[in-house]
Amino acid sequence: MVTAEMFALLDRLGATEPARGARPLLDHLDGTRAVLAAWGSPAELCLAGLFHSVYGAEGCAARARDANLEWRGEVRAVIGLAAEELAYLYSALERRHLFGNAVRSGDYAVNDLFAKVEVPVSETTLRSLFELDAANFVEGPLTRFDEFDGEFLARYRSLWEAAQRFVTRQAYAAVIARFDALAEQRPAGKPATA
Repeated sequence: MVTAEMFALLDRLGATEPARGARPLLDHLDGTRAVLAAWGSPAELCLAGLFHSVYGAEGCAARARDANLEWRGEVRAVIGLAAEELAYLYSALERRHLFGNAVRSGDYAVNDLFAKVEVPVSETTLRSLFELDAANFVEGPLTRFDEFDGEFLARYRSLWEAAQRFVTRQAYAAVIARFDALAEQRPAGKPATA
């Protein structure tokens, strides 16, 4: 499933360069793919996990967010249309907009921050995006949440509780276990609950 060509493309996209954290982005990308694979996710979702932030991420500055958009055709050629579309949507979406779908019973959409438009998505695509977000959350280091207070984490957990129906039981259990681990790891002065 994963090929040397995929890793070479990720290298060209800058995923092996030293990151702000302790490890290169590639480690996180491959870790996210591995989490999805362990959950038995379809191949296209696992490959989307491997490329899930090569076009940027919600918190990045605008210039950094779209730095790799010119590579979409090559990414599509290497991982396939379905996987690239999921990777693009995941890079482009705004989390609060994604979680806003949890209270809907249809007419699902995500906000494309690159194109600045709302993109209708099927329930299948929405489920894939939530599953990818779960894997991304579970795989990342606990320390990336050190700057957030307990109130933020409690709100974030409640969003996941509302979105539970969109992910597999295994993914939801892993997300809740991650929140529990975060609560145990809270630095002094930052309570885990609001």
